[in-house]
Amino acid sequence: MNSLPPSNDRAALVMAAHELRSALQQAGINGPCPAIGLHGPLIGLSTVTSAEAVELARLIRKGMRETFKVARRLRRGFLAHDLDVPDLKVDSGRIMLGEVSVPTAARLAILLGAPRDEVEAGADARECAARWAHQVRVRDLLSDAYKAVTGCLLVDLYAHPDCIRCNQEPAIQLGTIDIDPAQRLLATLRGTVP
Repeated sequence: MNSLPPSNDRAALVMAAHELRSALQQAGINGPCPAIGLHGPLIGLSTVTSAEAVELARLIRKGMRETFKVARRLRRGFLAHDLDVPDLKVDSGRIMLGEVSVPTAARLAILLGAPRDEVEAGADARECAARWAHQVRVRDLLSDAYKAVTGCLLVDLYAHPDCIRCNQEPAIQLGTIDIDPAQRLLATLRGTVP
């Protein structure tokens, strides 16, 4: 049984490994040598010294400078509006907004243009089904308002009911966004009065 990739894929792997090696050398990182795996389309790096690892991390962060900058500005924009978005961070090259409380999601939806009366309808509900209906409504209104502002969907948007969270407060998972929609979101937050 041959586990090597077909020749076209193999040629692409060789080219990709060559590009990686060339970029590493241009950056002054000469130790690691990209190696093509025998078990599928993988390229591994040989042993990396601690100095090379630090330099490689620095270069990656430098390349992601704009993403980190937008994430910091977005965090400040949320704080200016008293929105508690504690899990905001950069992950996998995107800005992860994380999880927020239902009241925070409701305030964000209103800031982004969702109708206040619709967002606040049922906010003081006591019955489990009514609280869930309010949470889903907030999630949907936030999704619509975000799309209207950024032109993009909140793909990972998810409502966590309290019954699934071991009696913790219900929350809404906002997911991750790319830098361009994050900048449009930031511009909208800046344009609203805190």
